[in-house]
Amino acid sequence: MKKLLRKIVPLELRKIIHAVRSMPELRKEIAELKSDLLYYKVLHYHEYNPSTEYESEISYLKQHGTITPFPYRQLKPLATVETGFDDKKQLPYVMHAEKKLFFPAAWSAEGAKHMYTNYITTENILGGGYSEKAPHQYLTENFVVKQNDIVIDVGAAEGLFLLDVIDRVKKAYIFEPDPGWLTTLKATFEPYMHKVTIIEKYATNRNSATEATLDSCIEDDADSIFIKMDVEGMSSMYWAELRNYLHKNKIYGLPAVLIIEMMMHKHLKNSLKNKGFKPSSPMDICYFRTMTRSNRLISEKESSGHTKQNSKHGNDGFES
Repeated sequence: MKKLLRKIVPLELRKIIHAVRSMPELRKEIAELKSDLLYYKVLHYHEYNPSTEYESEISYLKQHGTITPFPYRQLKPLATVETGFDDKKQLPYVMHAEKKLFFPAAWSAEGAKHMYTNYITTENILGGGYSEKAPHQYLTENFVVKQNDIVIDVGAAEGLFLLDVIDRVKKAYIFEPDPGWLTTLKATFEPYMHKVTIIEKYATNRNSATEATLDSCIEDDADSIFIKMDVEGMSSMYWAELRNYLHKNKIYGLPAVLIIEMMMHKHLKNSLKNKGFKPSSPMDICYFRTMTRSNRLISEKESSGHTKQNSKHGNDGFES
């Protein structure tokens, strides 16, 4: 479509259109319009496709009159958040568990505080019971990073998950190809570089200038391994390499926990089950942006020392 537009729309007109679209106020209005359209699209869809499955989420949207990927009632606020600006690193930061979690240089300290608060209270990434449901929560009382685990974090973003568990890990490998997060990750984990390796590539099943296999980067022998993947739906590419890595290094025989944030595929669940993992979906995600339904998969080796979790929200046909 873009190629066709380039052919039929004169260059000067395209420059004018681009300039207009780049205006901050207009971009804001367009974003708000898209949000409104998505809101009414969701309500329209559920009006003609009624279901009790997402009844509380739809009720929340109607009550607040706007779209949100986390339509859940907040149960409690976050306590005071300490924030600041590091003059040496020229980066804003938020204090998390007495550690500095850095954010991009273009952000203000207040912006960093706002995003951190969103991670903790709205998305409930680290749990804590801040909202009535927490589909983006990585860990639970039963699924934890144990002392001396090797952690592989694919799609680390700001690094909050890993920073929260860094004191008890033996070694951590971060795969983060987004250049917007690399400076902040290096700053956040500077005190832990003796056990943190940052790989500025995609974790795929081949090695190139922008891609790397897990096996080519991970050198340590693992007694227990914890793999977290938050890869925004790019499941096929990452799952192919994850499967290769587990098989090649015989990790199927080790205690292991996988937390995979991606679109669920039947072959992924079946493959893990056949290798002795016990898939469990703690809850479904109502993801409105694409009008599709996705799950988080938390899998654990059945022979592992990690405690198993029985899903409160259904187990997709697998035994609890």
